[in-house]
Amino acid sequence: MKFNLDQLKAELGVLVFARVLKVVDVPPAHYYAFADKLTLTSHRANTRIFFQKTKRRDCIHVGPVRYEGKEEAKARDIVCGVVELLPKGPTFTWWISGASSLFHFTQYIHRQFTPKKHSKVLYQQLEMPNQSDDLWALFLLVSGDVIDFVSEKLGKNRIRHPAKRLNQYQQKKGFELSRPVEEFVFCATLFAREAEIFKQFQTLCEKKGIVLDWSAYYDQQNQLGGL
Repeated sequence: MKFNLDQLKAELGVLVFARVLKVVDVPPAHYYAFADKLTLTSHRANTRIFFQKTKRRDCIHVGPVRYEGKEEAKARDIVCGVVELLPKGPTFTWWISGASSLFHFTQYIHRQFTPKKHSKVLYQQLEMPNQSDDLWALFLLVSGDVIDFVSEKLGKNRIRHPAKRLNQYQQKKGFELSRPVEEFVFCATLFAREAEIFKQFQTLCEKKGIVLDWSAYYDQQNQLGGL
């Protein structure tokens, strides 16, 4: 099932991605850098963005995903953040480095292009710094692959992992998520503001005989998380 991702696109639309062009780092406290803005087609947008180390964030949250950036930005690295226009030009009000996976995730969401879920290239493009499967799993979920989250909760017929192996002969199965499956799905639903994601998960879980306290996810008006 395809979900309405307009709100998710809007949430991701505030992020600006740029490729680091030059870093000036003179200890102990003299640090600044320039980056060229990237479009979602990976081309440069002829926009130079200035940023300082004091504006660096350790992480950002994308729904259920806690994405941790690198310690520092280096030339050719992809950074992302929010930009404001100052008299001297655009600058990041905050930024994180090592954001190539977030960039690919945003590209896929805006293009509404769904590669095969077992694609190793897809997994590598969405690989998390902490080695969890969170970003890859989030992309599969909002792309309509709800059944694999039901299978994960059930512990049967779990998705074949495209990259991780148990040994030389066997692929690993299932997701490595940073939070419980139902919580992951719920947080993704709220972030995308698409109630059908969680409702489909709930329906399929009930058909499989999975018992959960579903009332915990609904308010007194029986609205899912207030959506």
